[in-house]
Amino acid sequence: MDIAVTALEPGDRGLFEGLNDAAAAQGWPFVRWVTAENNYRGRGLYDRLAEKTHWVTYQKNTATD
Repeated sequence: MDIAVTALEPGDRGLFEGLNDAAAAQGWPFVRWVTAENNYRGRGLYDRLAEKTHWVTYQKNTATD
């Protein structure tokens, strides 16, 4: 599932609590998301809500020259 969030009010955790509740109801063991390294505001919130993993994301375009 992909969710794009453009703005959150300071301290707004409702989206994440709802997502966590939905995941738990489905029996999922965790919720994971990806953000930009320079998304400092978002990461500040994420650091308070969840555990940062050691995973690094890579992307390779399929188009050829």
